[in-house]
Amino acid sequence: MPNVESSNNSSLYINGLIPQIGKDNIVFITQGQCRDLNNFMDIVVGATNVQNFLMPNDILINPNINGAGGLDTGVLEADTLYAVFVLADSSYNKPTSGILSKETSQIPLLPAGYDTGRLVGYLRTGDDGNFLLNQIVVGSGSERKLIYNDYVQVLTNGSSTSTTSISLENSVASFGRSETNLAIIGLYYIPNNYVNSYVYIGPDSDSLYIPIVGQQSDTICYGQCEVPCPPSVSEDGNQPRVFYSVSSSSDTLDIFVEGFYFTV
Repeated sequence: MPNVESSNNSSLYINGLIPQIGKDNIVFITQGQCRDLNNFMDIVVGATNVQNFLMPNDILINPNINGAGGLDTGVLEADTLYAVFVLADSSYNKPTSGILSKETSQIPLLPAGYDTGRLVGYLRTGDDGNFLLNQIVVGSGSERKLIYNDYVQVLTNGSSTSTTSISLENSVASFGRSETNLAIIGLYYIPNNYVNSYVYIGPDSDSLYIPIVGQQSDTICYGQCEVPCPPSVSEDGNQPRVFYSVSSSSDTLDIFVEGFYFTV
């Protein structure tokens, strides 16, 4: 727990502190300020803190090292979602820093000398183990969105006419300050017969809706929808998932994650 109280704002505010991808997998956290998750102190980047110490202009995180300014443990893994945190020392003996941790761990392994921090966003690696370059975190306050410009495919040629669950593990965060993260889902649908052809999708098997209707036989139809992914209704270790079905087993459906909303 933090051991020196420093209170400028009693709410869990956050301004700025946006994670970005740089060259060679380096992650930048931009200037800004936030309340730590324990609501005990303010964490400052790019200005002086309450002790009048100048904090760094930007935080750099190198995932090739472990500890503060790096990955909390291990090495980057392929097709994996990582949480990005700012780190602070409530005694002000250590400079403000950052750290990466697997999204499923919820809380990073804190390096020596650091006792608090705050989640600021998420970033995903591709199949080569490097961070996807075409992803961006949007939103400077507590409500944020990770956008994948290279969509993450989670279903190929789906044709189930009964409600079927699709895991969104490592493409949508399981955790955050909100109970439910909102997935942005893209759909490519080829109906065998466009008459009465539908895609049903939803957060659970009892809450399906129709985001796309077949327009022409054997022609790709595109749709997009936002689906809540509450871990409480998920399977396989509380990973987020969606449920789908199509109107005919001769239809085919591809599902992509285009991003997700989250709260820090």
